[in-house]
Amino acid sequence: MKKLWHLIFILVLGLSANAQSFLIGEAYDINTGEKFVRAKVEIIKNDSILQKIETDFDGNFEVVLSPGEYQVRCKYIGYNSKQIHSVPIVANQTTILDIEFLEEGPSDVVLFSEYAPPSKKPKFQLPTQKGIDALHMIEDAQQIHITSPIKPIKKDTTSQH
Repeated sequence: MKKLWHLIFILVLGLSANAQSFLIGEAYDINTGEKFVRAKVEIIKNDSILQKIETDFDGNFEVVLSPGEYQVRCKYIGYNSKQIHSVPIVANQTTILDIEFLEEGPSDVVLFSEYAPPSKKPKFQLPTQKGIDALHMIEDAQQIHITSPIKPIKKDTTSQH
């Protein structure tokens, strides 16, 4: 009987040691409800990034963490990044964290890496009369039909050098 209690104690201790805590959530636009596919989610503790993950095709993410307090940063193209401080992860529990974004307003950031002055030559030119005449010649040539077959030229092999 004493061995049975030891066995139960060891099993319970083993189960609690293997228990996992989850952080799950989704990232989306609060105005449109659009779910963010492949948004970047970073799990931070003590100013160090512990894990980098991406949201799935439904905007969801899931990560296994040990109990403690974390920061979560999420980034998505066209939106300001969001950072949530003090996200508590409790042993053997699932924490749900939905990350809501507002679309970013106009930006003063210049997205070009090089500047080239505009060309003085216009990109589109009106055709000249010479060009129009050439196009008419091509049209006329396409309407000509050859009625007699072309005969190959035979090489004279009887000539002597």
